Amino acid sequence: MSGLSADDEVEFCWLLLAAVLLIQATVLLAGYWSVPLKARLTARRLVCNAESLAWADSVLALPTKLRGKAQILDLRKSENRQGLDATFVVFQQQVYRFGELDGAGRFGFGRPELPIGKPREFYAAARGLESPESLAAAHEMYGGNSFDVPSRTFKDMYIEHALAPFFVFQIMCVLLWLLDEYWHYALLTLVMLLFLEGVMVKQRLRNLAALGSMSPEPSKVNVLREGTWSSVWSTTLVPGDIIALAGPRGRNEADPGAVPCDVVLLYGKVIVNEAMLTGESVPQAKEPLLEGGDAWPADRTLSLESDKLHIVFGGTTVVQHSEPTSAVPFRSFRSGAALGMVVRTGFDTAQGSLVRTIVFAAQRMTAANAEALGFICFLLAFALLAAWHVWTTGIERAILPKSKLLLECILIVTSVVPPELPMELSMAVNSSLVALQSKGVFCTEPFRIPYGGKVDVCCFDKTGTLTTEELVVRGVAGVDANNPDRLVRASSAPPAAGLVLGACHSLVAMRAEVVGDPMERAALHASRWHLTSTGAEIGRGGMKTSAFHVRVFHFSSSLKRMSVIAKIQHGGMGAKTPMVLTKGAPEVIANCVADLPHWYWSAYSGWARKGARVIALATRTLTEAEAAKPSAVPRDVAESNLEFAGFLVMNCPLKVDSLASIDELHESSHRTMMITGDALLTGISVAEKLGMATRQVLTLLADPVSGMPTEWIDPELSILLSTSSASARRVASELSLTRLPVAAYTPATVGELVSSYDVALDGPGFAALADHDPALLDALLPYVRVFARVTPQQKELVLATLRRLGLTTLMCGDGTNDVGALKQAHVGVALLNVDNGASLRAKIRADAGLPVEHAAGDDDDDDESEAAASSTGARKAAELRKRKAERAGLSAKELAAARRKARAKGKGKKNRSGGAAPQGSLAAAMSSEPVIKLGDASIASPFTSKSSSIHAICLVIQQGRCTLVTTHQMYRILALNCLVNAYALSVLYLDGVKFGDLQMTLMGILVAVCFLFISRSKPLPTLSAARPQPRVFTAYLLVSLLGQFAVHLGALMYLVAAAKDAIGLGPNEVVSADLEADFEPNVVNNVVFILSAWMQTANFAINYRGHPFMEGLRENKILIYILATMASLLILLALGVIPPLAYLAELAPWPSFSFQLLVVATLVADAIGALAMEHIASVLFNRAEPRLPVQ
Repeated sequence: MSGLSADDEVEFCWLLLAAVLLIQATVLLAGYWSVPLKARLTARRLVCNAESLAWADSVLALPTKLRGKAQILDLRKSENRQGLDATFVVFQQQVYRFGELDGAGRFGFGRPELPIGKPREFYAAARGLESPESLAAAHEMYGGNSFDVPSRTFKDMYIEHALAPFFVFQIMCVLLWLLDEYWHYALLTLVMLLFLEGVMVKQRLRNLAALGSMSPEPSKVNVLREGTWSSVWSTTLVPGDIIALAGPRGRNEADPGAVPCDVVLLYGKVIVNEAMLTGESVPQAKEPLLEGGDAWPADRTLSLESDKLHIVFGGTTVVQHSEPTSAVPFRSFRSGAALGMVVRTGFDTAQGSLVRTIVFAAQRMTAANAEALGFICFLLAFALLAAWHVWTTGIERAILPKSKLLLECILIVTSVVPPELPMELSMAVNSSLVALQSKGVFCTEPFRIPYGGKVDVCCFDKTGTLTTEELVVRGVAGVDANNPDRLVRASSAPPAAGLVLGACHSLVAMRAEVVGDPMERAALHASRWHLTSTGAEIGRGGMKTSAFHVRVFHFSSSLKRMSVIAKIQHGGMGAKTPMVLTKGAPEVIANCVADLPHWYWSAYSGWARKGARVIALATRTLTEAEAAKPSAVPRDVAESNLEFAGFLVMNCPLKVDSLASIDELHESSHRTMMITGDALLTGISVAEKLGMATRQVLTLLADPVSGMPTEWIDPELSILLSTSSASARRVASELSLTRLPVAAYTPATVGELVSSYDVALDGPGFAALADHDPALLDALLPYVRVFARVTPQQKELVLATLRRLGLTTLMCGDGTNDVGALKQAHVGVALLNVDNGASLRAKIRADAGLPVEHAAGDDDDDDESEAAASSTGARKAAELRKRKAERAGLSAKELAAARRKARAKGKGKKNRSGGAAPQGSLAAAMSSEPVIKLGDASIASPFTSKSSSIHAICLVIQQGRCTLVTTHQMYRILALNCLVNAYALSVLYLDGVKFGDLQMTLMGILVAVCFLFISRSKPLPTLSAARPQPRVFTAYLLVSLLGQFAVHLGALMYLVAAAKDAIGLGPNEVVSADLEADFEPNVVNNVVFILSAWMQTANFAINYRGHPFMEGLRENKILIYILATMASLLILLALGVIPPLAYLAELAPWPSFSFQLLVVATLVADAIGALAMEHIASVLFNRAEPRLPVQ
């Protein structure tokens, strides 16, 4: 090479070789890190059709977001029963077969079609697998019935961790430091990295082993194949099999009774325990699809969401069964067990889906998200400027060989990300998981935890969430025509009403326990009816009345009613009279009653306005023609021409801590809304009690015929005008209540409506806006306080719309009928009623700071509930709360604060006695990731609380805020250290200023240890009104960051200049002209080392966020002790009072004591200046305002 010396040629060759090796390694690793990139680099993309299969040998599989990693899968082929090759791939333990996807000529790989979503006739025609060929074809199509978690070895998993992008980056940094002769620091960092990755690998292996235990043990199952019953292993079941389901009395003692797959119940009834699947401990009754029930329209298909009544899910346990009541079109099982058809097996089942979520969901929080990478690129710009300065100056002065100069430039660029960052981010999330689990909250999707800190709006279901499921029956109204508002005891109600209360239900007697809907159980108990295995009966006045179900039309959320055809027998003998017994929403039952009383609507609205849950009751006796074959009477015929029998009036008391938790959410700048299937007035009453609605409420009226939105009206008018009943409209015309035309408000002016009124929407009103004015719905939706009479699908749509509007949402429900909404929310929390006893209620009251001996229905609370149920409920309830507080000598706010303080105190004791792992153990911190087990997690949502208290919401938000703030402050501290390092490694390096190897090691240990104890910070026990910044890039962060850097840079430049002057050097003279010389202590190095370490110490202390989101620096004892010790040691080093310490730190003798005092003064000034810049930025810019008004 002409123009180059021999040394330059050798150097150039080495650089070229290093570049080639680096490029090659980068390409190989890039293909490992990005599977789509590897596919582009190593394969040719083919159109997915039948012709391309002959050429293709692999498939690129892309999972849904945060559901595992992309993979290049080998194409597999097998010969099917027709002798043709079947092509398939296996992805995340599931088989995907090649074929036509949508019947429109579009080909691809998809899951085999399962026998779900079929019409009722399909299941009625089921006869099981009737030939060996059909069994073999099903096995080939669906595979076995197991969901084994893939096993991993320590070696394979460690290699996977070692090839992760950040770990490779960390190792490269270590190698660069070795090349720069900082081998103590490099080796220490290397050992720490390898050890911690090993700890994390061991923990993941333990987790996988625990997850592997979730797969049920194979068991013997009775299955109908080829027309005969036989016993086979559960692992051999396939969709299409018909199996027998039996309770403990109908199976062998060795059989655990766990259902091995998802089954459609065809004949016979079962009661199952779904605790291992949903976490709910209350047994659930399942009804047969083909016996009794509603007549299905020809176009209706079985839905796993809306027809769960007929689905027995895998992983549940059958605790009782009853034999089929109708003729079975195939050979029945000898023991009279219930019969069902297998529809999903393996990972396709609900239980398998939950396991797949836990196994394949994103488990580690990393720095590889868009905002974090953007922030690193922002810092990289400064590092590149510093590297460019070193390169150009070095070339100009010719002070170093180009290879050495290039190494220094690379070191500057890599200083952007410290090696410990990914580890610290993982520990921050793991700490949050452990903290939540210790409080009974389990998380299957850890990446959602920071969303808890960004929540804008909290949505709640009502029954079972805000209120208890323990309904209190107040009595029956509407049985006295002269005084329809008068309540009579349910046990003293007229015969017609008593029949509906005692016999219109879907309850099941299980040994000595009645299982089923809490409302139906409460009505049965209050009416003094007794449920037996044969029917319901009551003894009254020496006469016994019995009711025997002939046909049950189950409750439907779309119809809002339930009916039974029952045979009624009086006196225990004689003829049985067939009757229709119906109950449901009053506005629906009104259309089924032949002769509606004129006071019907006023009586209904009066009780609904008081916050009561009102159910209309109706009956009729079947005609002679219908009585001849009562089981054949269609539902629409049975539910017509009914006679009104009264109103069942119930109260659903608030949970003891609902009010305190909602108050805490309001005070912490969160908007709350209720989404319920209950009546509009009932929901509004509860919202007023909880302070969710504080002004006059208006709702939207939809025309009952056209479905068009017509006007904004008072909710009391809504129940009268939403029906076509002439009597209802006559009552409405007599009321002088608010009515505003819907045209008065447009999407642009809807703010005027929500600034004057609280808005509530019922199901028809919501549908009217969604269908006819979606723009108005989008503008209005975030401001709605109550959604009532909404279907599960509408609940899901509400959350999806809020999310589409850019709001961070939280949904809290009971995990059964709220599944869709829970999964649509950023943070979905399912509450499980696993402990319904007095101990849980006492604990909740103690946590809320209330006397444990007071029952939920104490006099004051009852008075408060009654007041809140009146037309001026919110005002009177507030007055009663205030009066109750005044009796205790407290203001209302002080009472709420006392509740929270008592709760926090209890938590503090709990944390001190047995909380997370101690902060002092790094290995414990890394290995403390909790294991989620079946029964802890629910299939409904990513967060599951084992308590029924909504205070779990506050816990999730507290931990989310803590995690979010911890992550952001890590980036801030990182940024300051990066900027200071960029200056030290560029300008000061060119001046001949170096760090000693031991000095680098000490500063590296300081940074790693401080980051560790920041990640272990705990949230405060109460939520603050202030909100954390939701993003990394904010004006506050940039102003604070640049301001603090300016102070640090000024202090560093000043002390370097002073040190040069003290040793007789001019401002532009270098400390050492030989940049390749070994490190030798000097005064300039003294001040740079001490000031750099001081800056890092100050960065941690000043930028530690602390209150109001997490424990302050004073409470984080270990961290403050470390920082105080470091600051003291640095001042002692500056003063030179301990010579052995100065020798250990590789410091040179100081020129004078006055200079030492100058160094100490500069250190103090630097800390004060940086603190001032942080305070100024915080005052001016650190205000994260709520995106929605709280009240």
